[in-house]
Amino acid sequence: MTRRRYTGLLAALSLSVAALTIGTGAQQRSPQYFVEPLSDARGQVGLGLALRKLSTVGTFMHTTAHPDDENNAVLALYARGQGMRVALLTATRGDGGQNEIGPELFDAIGVLRTEELLAAHRWDGAEQYFTRAVDFGFSFSPQETLEKWGHDEILGDFVRMIRTIRPDVMVTLPPSGTGGGQHHMVSATLSFEAFTAAADPAKFPEQLQQGLQPWQVKKLYQPGGGGFGRLGGPGGPGGRGGRAGRGAGRAGAPGAPGAGAAGSDLPPPPPVDPNAKYATLDTSGYDPLIGCTIGEVGGVAASMHKCQGRSPIQNFGGTSGARYKLAATVLDSQKDKNESSLFEGIDSSLASLLQHAGATPAAALRDGVATITSRAINAQKSFQGSMNPAATLPDLLAGLTAVRAVRAGLGSMGLSDLGKYEIDFRLAQKERQFQEAIVLAHGLRIDATADDGIVMGGQPVRVTAAVANRGPEDISITAMKLAGFDGEAACPGAPIKNTPAFSCVADVKIPAGAKLTGPYWNRPPDVGRATYEPEPPYGLPFRPSPFRARFDFDINGVAVTQEMPVQYRYAGDLATGEKRMELNVVPGLALHVEPSVMIVPLKVAAAVDRRKEVRVTVENNTKGAATASIGLKVPAGWRVLPATAAVSLGAEGETSTVRFTVTPPPSPAAGEFALKAEATGVKAADLTGTEAFTQGYQVIEYPHTQRRHKVIAAETTVKVVDVGVAPGLKMGYIMGVGDLVPQALDQLGVKVTMIDADALAYGNLAGYDTIMLGIRAYERRDDLKAYNHRLIKYVNDGGTLIVQYNKTGEFNQAQYGPYPALVSSNRVTDETAPVQIVEKEHHAFTYPNRIRQDAWDGWVQERGLYFLGEKDAKYTDLVQLQDPFEYNTGMKGGALVEARYGKGRWLYVGLGLWRQLPYGTVGAYQLMANLISLGKVPRVAPAGSR
Repeated sequence: MTRRRYTGLLAALSLSVAALTIGTGAQQRSPQYFVEPLSDARGQVGLGLALRKLSTVGTFMHTTAHPDDENNAVLALYARGQGMRVALLTATRGDGGQNEIGPELFDAIGVLRTEELLAAHRWDGAEQYFTRAVDFGFSFSPQETLEKWGHDEILGDFVRMIRTIRPDVMVTLPPSGTGGGQHHMVSATLSFEAFTAAADPAKFPEQLQQGLQPWQVKKLYQPGGGGFGRLGGPGGPGGRGGRAGRGAGRAGAPGAPGAGAAGSDLPPPPPVDPNAKYATLDTSGYDPLIGCTIGEVGGVAASMHKCQGRSPIQNFGGTSGARYKLAATVLDSQKDKNESSLFEGIDSSLASLLQHAGATPAAALRDGVATITSRAINAQKSFQGSMNPAATLPDLLAGLTAVRAVRAGLGSMGLSDLGKYEIDFRLAQKERQFQEAIVLAHGLRIDATADDGIVMGGQPVRVTAAVANRGPEDISITAMKLAGFDGEAACPGAPIKNTPAFSCVADVKIPAGAKLTGPYWNRPPDVGRATYEPEPPYGLPFRPSPFRARFDFDINGVAVTQEMPVQYRYAGDLATGEKRMELNVVPGLALHVEPSVMIVPLKVAAAVDRRKEVRVTVENNTKGAATASIGLKVPAGWRVLPATAAVSLGAEGETSTVRFTVTPPPSPAAGEFALKAEATGVKAADLTGTEAFTQGYQVIEYPHTQRRHKVIAAETTVKVVDVGVAPGLKMGYIMGVGDLVPQALDQLGVKVTMIDADALAYGNLAGYDTIMLGIRAYERRDDLKAYNHRLIKYVNDGGTLIVQYNKTGEFNQAQYGPYPALVSSNRVTDETAPVQIVEKEHHAFTYPNRIRQDAWDGWVQERGLYFLGEKDAKYTDLVQLQDPFEYNTGMKGGALVEARYGKGRWLYVGLGLWRQLPYGTVGAYQLMANLISLGKVPRVAPAGSR
């Protein structure tokens, strides 16, 4: 398969020790090393972890607000260390955060952060679930959060997931705090409400009609210390990976009274009550099976949150753990006690299943559970005694047989409907776990791979099923069946000896009407709650792949079944090695339109100046040559040339870009319009010719994540705007962690030169009227730190330097401005917050566009963040603004600051223009146009107005 692939900014996770690099272009790179994820472990480690699961039915749930809020060490403690079922319920997907490794924002970063959670769980062992809540940005108001999320709707989601997972113990985030991050507090409050509501059949009765049953969690804990309950250990204080601050998207409890440390959105640690009772967990103990401490496993898991800047540096040694306070329980015996486990007072053994069988459980149930228990324990003892995986097989096969016998007989054991539900629910998990352990003990390697991973409806696909038997005895495969495909999708059974491997090939087709692969959730505009498509199971990270393989084995007379998604194997770069992905269904021709937002100035010197270029890139996903006619639909009165354009694509993966020139009418009306691309008249061997293609997709992939697609309509939004830029402006841009500001500047007609490391070190900076730094440039660009003195000289000599926001950890390490100044964690999160212009006649608000009050309308998510804080008196605040929220009171400066230095200007922009511009916010374009035009102010007539 020849395919253009998105090049991630990280390097690789491989099957052995691998090097990981971070950086773009000439930016500095730093290595990270880590080893195979525990979920990929086979042999003795994999079997040892699987055996831990067999003798427990304990279930633990951790609820949080965003990706990276979780305590990965605690998840690993119960999932890896004790073999329990562990679920993380994350309220949002982090859609409102920032990205330290690439360009994804909004819905796309939600996809990336979902994948990063899955990468973390390949280490800590947790399952992942979500509610419909959307991360609409940092919030200082629980009322705002509940209003946007919908109290009853998201409470219902928490209740649904409790009834689905049926945990014994829950841990939440802090339920209160006087700083920012009220998503955290609301998620905790809803968890507390759901603790009671999930057990009440009168609450959300529609869930019972859908097959769920009420469930009473036994214990609910909340953090009993700072750092969401973390106590020191690997990764630095609080186990946060030794970072300055906390995450790219969440950092900053902006200076509210009582707020946590600068750069952190964690609530302040509560006063230590010497009489309080806590559950104190130790994650610093060495686990000889894994070869490290549970805390170290949690540290590696947490480092998978790379787009939030989680530290790749893994510490070791010392103590680590967590402390929680019991907030609600139905176990009176556990109240007001110090505990060393969250499960104290809870029977999580297999024998606890009998509590669901009434006062006198049937003898068949008692005996069956006892047999399952003894077989599970004996298998673990055999393994520990000999470290020989095959020695566990007799007990594992007998245990699986016993599980099935009990499940089959539940109907005759005099159980209530609810009792039968509860017992069978847990035994179904045991049946799956016993089978997984048998596969590991027998050294079976099972695989189902397709010859293509980017597929289209109706496409033939060859699937190869393979099984390698590395165990001591022969087994038989009785059947291999495929699901989700059209055509004969089965292979005949066969014995499998120790060597060679079993292999069979099935030639099948992707169904003609197969749904394009993409997220199953959608966020309606201006709504803080996603909508779900009805088919996927509720709250899963992604829609389960419909393309699956099932293997049925006969192992010593016992049937063992394994099911898995069909995958595609491909090579990454030299660092990543082999990667895998599930099959992604794509359109036969994928269309991508650039720019995604087009700005058409209302007032220009001549009509020709309004002409805009629209680029439609067509990618051929058919399996051979394809031709098509590409058109662009424009509003009435607009002209487009050419009217249509023919493309000819010689092979799969080949692309062609058509350039259209769009001309608005002589006096276009201000407003918003859509230009839509379409491919028609398609001729390809595997298409009918009647298809019309109007969609493309964004590839979201990094070395530590699986490839995911986000389906995107092939259209661009056109905004006719009263905006202009100083003529003849020469502008340089120094990219930071990644943003889309240069593309937005291009829409203003500004020709932007990207300043690379060599140009920054040796180039003629005086040739630029204005130089702008991308967001968080001082974090990403070591060359910028080294040559910052050249930028200060550029300002002194008459240049205009605009610094977009940086975080406290990177900017406050040295003096990068012309005078002393520190970045604070101050922000204003209400996107409608009033903005007071302090210097009303400053050119930033008058030339070439008069900034009026309506320039602040239509902003999304927030006004800005990481405002300049303590600063020399030579810095001047140009605006002031404040949130309406009680936890972020007071007028704040630092959002737009200027310092005159020598003959030039140095500006700091905490206002979130970088986020507004890709969204098409009109006032942000007007203000940005004025800021970059400051570089021409000394050479133009006195400031006027538009």
